[in-house]
Amino acid sequence: MRPVITVLEPSLPGRIVDEALEVLAVTGVHIEEAGALARLEKLGLAADAGHRVRLPRAMVEQALQTAPSSVTLHTRDGAPHATLAGDAVHFVPASSALRVLDRHT
Repeated sequence: MRPVITVLEPSLPGRIVDEALEVLAVTGVHIEEAGALARLEKLGLAADAGHRVRLPRAMVEQALQTAPSSVTLHTRDGAPHATLAGDAVHFVPASSALRVLDRHT
């Protein structure tokens, strides 16, 4: 038997997703990487002067529907380490690093 914790009322997850889609469409996302901006522009998503890209709700919903239901993370040697799927919980150090500073580059 697996313990379960419920933090949100059942009606809130849908509302949170809906509001997140609104933020992506109206406020957008700041993107600094030139290659990513170029790829998005090919999809018709041009950035404004501040490198902000607005993501239409329909595009995000389609991306979510077509995304894989699981992702397997591998070690440096190529061996599978953790499969992220469902409600499985894993400790994967540095898997959420959004920005990496390399003193050499």
